[in-house]
Amino acid sequence: MAEDAGEVSNDEIVVKIDPDLKDQIPGYLQNRRNDIVNIKAALETKDFEFL
Repeated sequence: MAEDAGEVSNDEIVVKIDPDLKDQIPGYLQNRRNDIVNIKAALETKDFEFL
């Protein structure tokens, strides 16, 4: 079932990671968190070129 926009799910997401990539995952996830912060800031300042 599709969720409404803005609704947050508390469901746990489980993924299987190739063991060769295991060491890269923490940095990758941190970079995605940073992306979210930057995208939110760009939206707040209407920096559409950044987006």
